[in-house]
Amino acid sequence: MTRRLLNISEVAEYTGLSVHTLYGMCSQRRIPYVKAGRLTKFDVRLIDAWIEKNTVMPLKKPERGESAKCEMPLDKCSLK
Repeated sequence: MTRRLLNISEVAEYTGLSVHTLYGMCSQRRIPYVKAGRLTKFDVRLIDAWIEKNTVMPLKKPERGESAKCEMPLDKCSLK
């Protein structure tokens, strides 16, 4: 059985962020977390969704006379 909740050290290793950065992001409510009493835990599914939501996709290099275009589907692209 795979654990659903990870501690801050495990999330630091999982994301490549430092423990200090993660605590700062928690205090600013920039990353989803779960409080279990005094413990701070992280739901793996929510962390994966947070990573997906905060992923910045590269722009297609414009050819001569073209403007930049997003490679994502139109409903997900911010360059509409």
